[in-house]
Amino acid sequence: MGAKELVILLVCSTVLVCIELVLNTKDFNPQADFQDVVKQAGMQVGAAASRSAVPAGVLISEAAASEVQQTDSVMAAGALKDLTRKLREAAFRANGGKPVEPLTETVRNEWHKNNPCMSREKLPLRYAARKFVKDLNVSAAWDAVFREYEILHRTCTTKVQLNISHSDLHERDTTSGCDYLVCEPMVNAGLGNRILVAASCMIYAVLTQRVLLLHSSSLVAEVTCEPFEGSSWKMNEGSIGLPAVPKFWASTDQFLSAVDSSMGRSVLKDTVIPNRAIQLHAIDFTAEMPIHPDKRFFCSTEQNFLRGVTWLHLTGNNYFLPELFVIPIFRTALEALFPTRMVLTHMLRYSILPGDAVWQRVEQVHTMQPDRTDRRLGVQIPTDQQFEETHALIKQCALDNGMLPQHGLAASDLNTSLQSTNHSSIEESIPAVQSFIEFPGNVNRTTVFIASLYHNFEVSLRSDYLRNAPANGENVTVVQLSNRLEQTLNGARDEDEQELTEIILLSLCDDIIVIPISELGGVAKAYGALLPWVIETQSIDVGCVRGPTVDACYSTPSRYLSCPYDDPELHGRSVVDVVPYLKDCFPGEIPSGIQVMTVQ
Repeated sequence: MGAKELVILLVCSTVLVCIELVLNTKDFNPQADFQDVVKQAGMQVGAAASRSAVPAGVLISEAAASEVQQTDSVMAAGALKDLTRKLREAAFRANGGKPVEPLTETVRNEWHKNNPCMSREKLPLRYAARKFVKDLNVSAAWDAVFREYEILHRTCTTKVQLNISHSDLHERDTTSGCDYLVCEPMVNAGLGNRILVAASCMIYAVLTQRVLLLHSSSLVAEVTCEPFEGSSWKMNEGSIGLPAVPKFWASTDQFLSAVDSSMGRSVLKDTVIPNRAIQLHAIDFTAEMPIHPDKRFFCSTEQNFLRGVTWLHLTGNNYFLPELFVIPIFRTALEALFPTRMVLTHMLRYSILPGDAVWQRVEQVHTMQPDRTDRRLGVQIPTDQQFEETHALIKQCALDNGMLPQHGLAASDLNTSLQSTNHSSIEESIPAVQSFIEFPGNVNRTTVFIASLYHNFEVSLRSDYLRNAPANGENVTVVQLSNRLEQTLNGARDEDEQELTEIILLSLCDDIIVIPISELGGVAKAYGALLPWVIETQSIDVGCVRGPTVDACYSTPSRYLSCPYDDPELHGRSVVDVVPYLKDCFPGEIPSGIQVMTVQ
């Protein structure tokens, strides 16, 4: 490796973090010139580079190092400045070519009165109070961009009422220059899946300056807070003709055919394609099996054409955020906004906060737990993993890695109590809402929160400590809320509130043990910015291993780029080869899945 290549490697690993450090200062002003950020970040990068270890015998030119530092810093800060400019320009157009006036104090207070959200203030405090977890450093750059997006969202939803008529899908003028994204997570998916779809739509809407409208059928908006001050993202049932009225929506195939046709004409005439060349104003952009966007959705050319589409509809039950990194115009902005790549965690904590009904349940559980809890362990067990062997692996994982105190029970006997228990009598004897058991002790206190539809693991764990109390006097409290026995997936609001309560309680733990292929566990670790302990259900000898990322798994990605009009060298290549921090999902997850490797 030459000197220049080494410098590039060293600098690229630090520059974006340095920019975020600058942006995180208390004096940062989102209205200020980003050139100041570039200058300060460059100084920090230089300091970081000077402290980096360089192999003996490698001479680094100070001029070359400075050039790389400045170039990379300008690229990152330029991406932030460009995104901010686009959001402001979109709001300016939507407001009739006039600057948008800020909310008055009276209007702001009235909005918060009508849209209360206790978790907006209290949830960050709960995360910060964890004793064994270094909490997420919120990106000040993202906070500034999010506030700009709030202004755009408020301007467009104020100018255009959400009681949209079918004619609006064909007439761009009726939307006052705003572009919209109608996000409709499939109601027959679990809440975890629906939240992941909404989070994916959220960051895509910001990157493309689209007004995000969340269809009410998903119920996500019903159990979470309104995310954008001064406006609403709820789209009521019947207010717009979604694919149930197909004549008002162009299909994905129609759009792609129009792109192909335009590209063919452009090649023959050797002309530049205008950004708004396709006269389709409403497109339902989902694959034949509507679980995620079509593979060509993740191509730069198609995204440029979509800039000319007023209404865009996305549905599905699959998290697709990781593949947005494949699109070059998005990747630069995402890397600049989120140097740690914790995009999902920021989306959840900013835009999908638990509503007050959910937060009251969370607070109730915390109130009933001992105040002196030293450590919290979360365990999530899907319905299809209610096996004695799996339960034994979970216990062994917690004991071997110091998450539970040793109780003197031999490893071979870890599931003895479970084997000898009558499961039907267990379910009948435990209250439907909650079950708490506290064991004697006055040294350290560990609380175990279990998210499962069944109580057999809780009963087994309780039995272990009742029969074999920790020798050092540690206290163990076991908490479980649900005993529904099955997940109905019928869009019941009360079930969704219960499931979101469990997700938030898991995310508030210091450690989390999850089973592969669990969206609920994936969402919980992302909320909490937790590296999970993953049970190796396929290898009993291994037990559990530490997961490499807080990101969830995108289980059905395109895997290979299908972008015929983008860089020909990239067409057909694997996405994990194109973006180095996109990796195959952890062993035990969906084999074809990908996820973003985050930086702790």
